[in-house]
Amino acid sequence: MADSGRLNTRFVCPDCACYLYSLPRDGVIRVRAGTLDDTSWLRPTRHIWTLSKQRWVSFAEGNETFEGQPPS
Repeated sequence: MADSGRLNTRFVCPDCACYLYSLPRDGVIRVRAGTLDDTSWLRPTRHIWTLSKQRWVSFAEGNETFEGQPPS
């Protein structure tokens, strides 16, 4: 269960139990970027839980950032 109280269904790899993706919420399926074989095309534009990021991590100008959980 998520901090918000919503049920969060996650799908995992049957071999290693790595979290791959979750059920659609708001019409969006969230796929874990680290599970992709080729990430060269990937350009993240939204970042959450940034309050706990390392000081040397920076985000591109115009990216959407949230220090914690974004509002619903």
